[in-house]
Amino acid sequence: MKIFFHLLAILLLSGCTIGYQLYDTSNEMLVDFPLPAHTQDVPIYFPGDTLPTQEYVRVGVLEARGSEHTTYNDLIRVIQYKGQHAGVDAIQILDKQSFVDECEYCLYDDDEVTTVLSGLGIKYLDSLEYLSAYAKAKEIFVLNSGTSSSDPWAAKLWMDFNGSTQREEGDEYYAELIKKTSLDYLLHEESRQWRYANDPQGNVRMRVRSIQAVPQRRVWFTYKYQGFPSTARIRDYPSKAETLIQFEYDGYGHIMEKMIYLPDDTVLKEIPSYDADGKQVGSAFFTVAPGQPDQPYLRVVHYFYSPEDVEDRIVLK
Repeated sequence: MKIFFHLLAILLLSGCTIGYQLYDTSNEMLVDFPLPAHTQDVPIYFPGDTLPTQEYVRVGVLEARGSEHTTYNDLIRVIQYKGQHAGVDAIQILDKQSFVDECEYCLYDDDEVTTVLSGLGIKYLDSLEYLSAYAKAKEIFVLNSGTSSSDPWAAKLWMDFNGSTQREEGDEYYAELIKKTSLDYLLHEESRQWRYANDPQGNVRMRVRSIQAVPQRRVWFTYKYQGFPSTARIRDYPSKAETLIQFEYDGYGHIMEKMIYLPDDTVLKEIPSYDADGKQVGSAFFTVAPGQPDQPYLRVVHYFYSPEDVEDRIVLK
């Protein structure tokens, strides 16, 4: 009873119900890099078949289950469908087994037989070019007019495929500034440390990042257009210092400008840069002051993953 009233008090104090952010990141494979689902044919190689002479990565084992009377062809179709959903290029069949499950509550005391077809999922090296869509690191340089033309290095953030910062180098202030003002971090970082609440239109209106149930950062979002935040208000704990970010988008939905209002009254403008495919490859930061021209402040360069980053898992042919 005490526990019930304790939980009720927490809900009343919070004023809302916040659930864990849901992501389609369930991955039963053995690798940590993303495997996007597709609709292409998934070739099946049976024991004794020779695989194509391509370098590949063993990404994990897939299983197709059926009853005692499920045909081999049906099991093949199921494991191919699972292969598409798991994002593999081919499947090497391992074995087919049957298990007897004792049926305790069956009317006629019949045992159930489960048939399992297992196969090794394969991803070819030359199909991993999509990894270049995932940012691997962000390198930060301080711009200071009047110094040498080379930009002094400030910090570097290393990220995993989910966009979470795994390691930081250099000046903590600049690293934290770049991370905290990134919409990928504020809205899209995939971590169980983030909880969220939606508005009636389904937009995420608030996210809370906690460590061991203690709030570390709370973010409120407002929207002019569905799915595109127009502002993000960040409150850090325990200081309760607040940062306000305003977003402007182009016709393709890319952020073309961010105005950042820091707790110490510093105002920054960020102008992202994109490649021909619309992928953000960096950004420039400027300090903004009334009646003065914008002053260059930071330059951020993005680096991206490549197939070479999974070389340790490659099976050479």
